[in-house]
Amino acid sequence: MKSTKNLIIIVIVILIVTILIKIFPENNNKNSIIGNNKSIQEIEEYFLNINSYKATIEVKVKSNKNENTYILKQQVKDNECRQEVLEPKSMEGTIITYKEGTLEIKNTELNISKIYENYPHLSDNTLFLNDFINEYKKNNNRKIEEVNGTIIMKIETEGRYYKKQNLYIDKQTLKPKIFEVIDMNENTRVYITYNEIELNI
Repeated sequence: MKSTKNLIIIVIVILIVTILIKIFPENNNKNSIIGNNKSIQEIEEYFLNINSYKATIEVKVKSNKNENTYILKQQVKDNECRQEVLEPKSMEGTIITYKEGTLEIKNTELNISKIYENYPHLSDNTLFLNDFINEYKKNNNRKIEEVNGTIIMKIETEGRYYKKQNLYIDKQTLKPKIFEVIDMNENTRVYITYNEIELNI
């Protein structure tokens, strides 16, 4: 009688332990991927609230005659846009800083500096992520979609040299991967790859 009772207790304990082992890993997995299950609307809201960032980017600029590639270090903080040229070597050490209408261009290698007051905003060069975000906020021809795990934020503009701007975002990391500017003839004029980026909300 006792042995039958003990056997039943052992079987019940084994069943409980088995159930617990199955339940807890599932809960852990759910918690670990919850950050990657954001909806498109949540990701859009996240990007629209970015107020500063640091990045190292590779920029390819195509004209009708040639293509130039630059490695730049960018920082946007407290309404100041700063861009430093790392490559090509001939432009290394060139730093462009813009804040509240004042543009400063200096070269640390050559120890020269030039300041321009009341300078128009740098958004026309389309290299800064915050300028795309600001344009996206007010643009009536904007769209966001997901393609194969990549979120794409798109706008169409009436710019003189470009018609479309597309930002590609990794859904897993919520970090930009690629930004492209397309002209009226559907040619890619600016192609930016984000090698490193740190976003702040």
